[in-house]
Amino acid sequence: MRENPPEIRAFNVQIAPRHEVAAVHALATRLRAESWPEDPPRTLEHWERKLRSVPPYWSVHRWVAWKGDQAIASANVFLYAASHNRHIADCDIAVLADHRRRGIGKALLDPALMEKWRNEGPRDLFTLGWWMGPYPEEDLASICALKAVMNTAPRDELQMEDRTWTPEMLRQGEAALAERNTERWTLYARHRARAYLAGG
Repeated sequence: MRENPPEIRAFNVQIAPRHEVAAVHALATRLRAESWPEDPPRTLEHWERKLRSVPPYWSVHRWVAWKGDQAIASANVFLYAASHNRHIADCDIAVLADHRRRGIGKALLDPALMEKWRNEGPRDLFTLGWWMGPYPEEDLASICALKAVMNTAPRDELQMEDRTWTPEMLRQGEAALAERNTERWTLYARHRARAYLAGG
């Protein structure tokens, strides 16, 4: 029998019922223990206070995937609410280990939000694209050039040479991700006329 998909609902800690807050805290605790097993768990009070205390220059959106009363996955999107960098979002998606590889993470990546970013972008200059997993072979050189932009960061008196990237290094990094059972998702911007990667 095919398993029913989980129910995905927006989650707002300010108004959520107490049993849902406790369930999402239990999810966060399990995910944290997987990533940082040596760190002590956060109490419900500490975790809830962290979620409630958000500076006004951040607009935070959260979704949770539910199987009955159990929270099994979550997505958090942080949008800059100030007058600048409003086109940038920080996003994290996490799924419990025993529920992975079932499309839940993909379902949490709200298509409507992605479409909103596409529509608000400068359509005449850049196009947005999406890679799931390894980088395409034909773009490896462009990705190496894009990563080199970090060499322009101020260094003051720091004695540090420019860092260079090669296609081989990119593939080695992807092999390390595969060993950790981690799949990389990349949103990139490509210049329409000149075809180079402008960001990712």
